[in-house]
Amino acid sequence: MKNRVKKFKPPLPSFSSCAIDGSSSGMLSKDGRAAEIHHGQSWVKGTTCQRVGGDNRRYRPSGCTGSGYYAEVYSDGKQMGETYYFMP
Repeated sequence: MKNRVKKFKPPLPSFSSCAIDGSSSGMLSKDGRAAEIHHGQSWVKGTTCQRVGGDNRRYRPSGCTGSGYYAEVYSDGKQMGETYYFMP
């Protein structure tokens, strides 16, 4: 997964490319950027760490310690399992 991201590809291939019959069977994946809060204690999907003003110690969202990625898997519109967060 990390190698795919480093090559600017989505973390997961499309389900249809992995299925025997070539269909996604109602499954899909979502991925994007996420801000790591307090070294992985929590994450905020859809954003990255951004410096606030000229102060190099303050970031938004509050407590942000790094910018990473997330991946989710859905089947028939329902999320399967938990959101997976990772740093490249």
